[in-house]
Amino acid sequence: DELCGRAKLECSWVTNKWDTIISNLVDDKYDVIIAGMYITEGTDEIIDFTQAYVPPSPSVYIARTGAGDEAVNGTMAVQLATVHDDYLTQSGITTQRYPLSGEVVEAIAEGKADAALVDLSFAIDSVAESAGRLEIVGP
Repeated sequence: DELCGRAKLECSWVTNKWDTIISNLVDDKYDVIIAGMYITEGTDEIIDFTQAYVPPSPSVYIARTGAGDEAVNGTMAVQLATVHDDYLTQSGITTQRYPLSGEVVEAIAEGKADAALVDLSFAIDSVAESAGRLEIVGP
């Protein structure tokens, strides 16, 4: 809202599933994406980016509390169409892919997956909101 005000633009906000965020921009369903998106060779070839406005967050693993560091050797929950999804898939790690980040956390909490690879800031918030059910693990 602040950005729109300074630019003297009328803006409307669209909430979108992550795995279609770029294709919907390309299809003119909206004009701009404002999201914590990593700039990769693949995405940089499809859309134009401004300069980064937030430094990238390091990635960490989260798991059920008490699962220990070995949880990272099990099945990974991951959000579709993210750098984490790309990394785990290219590494040949067994994954369960989910369209929403909240579903990734639910999969771990419900025992459907052993751990997840996520941004540190998301991990901190997820652990804090889990009422002691999740923790950051792994190397």
